[in-house]
Amino acid sequence: MDKKDIEFQDEVTQTNSSISEETPSVEVKHKSSFKKLLIKLILFFLSIGILASLIGFLWLGGYMNTWLCSTVQEESVLWDRFSCDGKTSVVDGNEDYSYEEKDDQNIMVTDLESVVTKVVAESSDSVVGIGIAGGTNAADQIIGSGFVVSSNGLVVTNQHVVSGGDATDFFVVVGEESDPIQVEKIYRDEVNDIALLKLPKTDLKVLPLGDSTNIKVGQTAIAIGNPLGSLSNTVTVGSISALNREVELSDDYYRFSSRTHFDVIQTDAAINPGNSGGPLLNSNGEVVGVNFATISGADNLSFALPINLVKQRIQELNEFGDFRLPFLGVEYQRRLVFYKNEGVVGAIVMNVVENSPAATAGIVEGDVIVQFAGKDLEDESLLNLIQRSKIGEEVDIVVIRDGESETIKVTIADRNEFN
Repeated sequence: MDKKDIEFQDEVTQTNSSISEETPSVEVKHKSSFKKLLIKLILFFLSIGILASLIGFLWLGGYMNTWLCSTVQEESVLWDRFSCDGKTSVVDGNEDYSYEEKDDQNIMVTDLESVVTKVVAESSDSVVGIGIAGGTNAADQIIGSGFVVSSNGLVVTNQHVVSGGDATDFFVVVGEESDPIQVEKIYRDEVNDIALLKLPKTDLKVLPLGDSTNIKVGQTAIAIGNPLGSLSNTVTVGSISALNREVELSDDYYRFSSRTHFDVIQTDAAINPGNSGGPLLNSNGEVVGVNFATISGADNLSFALPINLVKQRIQELNEFGDFRLPFLGVEYQRRLVFYKNEGVVGAIVMNVVENSPAATAGIVEGDVIVQFAGKDLEDESLLNLIQRSKIGEEVDIVVIRDGESETIKVTIADRNEFN
């Protein structure tokens, strides 16, 4: 064997040796890749299992069906496929008279229904019935509604509900099963048809008061009361139909003793006799109005007094121990009048109370009040402007008389001095 053969053989040997040395490394790499793939497959199937279990739980619990029903179009193929109207089953199918029932697990509750039921559940215990005392204090003697605003026994209602007697002539029923509570004292605001009743009771559940200046037309309105006296805690739901209404009420057919209320809330939530004094609530469960009137012979036309009037009376009660009602002493009607070829909103004076601030200052019947304390009546009602005045304050009143404007200074008095 020559030298070249020996060199070639050495090269082959070295090559085989290097291949044999590298082979274990390749096998290690293959094993490592297989383990990673196996782990990935295990994690994938485990995730699929967990997801399937979650979907199964949601489906069997009815959660998935409820969500699907809230997203698909009503009366569509999917609507019927998922039984969004509820599954129907036949009861007593083998009897002569069978009937059908739906699975209430699939009944959908809308957002509005959830809100209303929550508000009613939280508010009903604070709505009261007001009745005439004497004999047995039976439920059929309930003549009106009210609601608790202070835990130490302060109840709001309408003045016309308790106008027929003194405090001892009335009782209050708080809750459907409670014993009648004799009224101790009545604070009256006849101008605004508001009354506060003091009860010898503490730890009463109260209703929170909202802000009637913040309500908007179209918002949800919930009325609770005792229509016809015997149907306690009846709930009606509607919306705020309009704001700042002017409502004239009369105690007799010929309207000899009519009274006009301003800034009234109109709602289509049904209010019937016996509902007077009950709360008108918003979707937060806050009282925004006091139900007080409806139009006989008309549907869905009901009215409530703004709750801010009540809040003002409560502040006066805390500060002075009684209502402090600013008093001008005029009866008027709000009308559009023409002055120097322009339309102007004003209050036509129909009557002036004798010895009142208006009479003392020289305001006479037929005057048209167009401005009070620098505020035009086109922007705000005269009643509101008077109510916001301070007793003893001197204000400028602009009137139109005989085609000319005149400014008259008037000192606001306390209405209690003229009762």
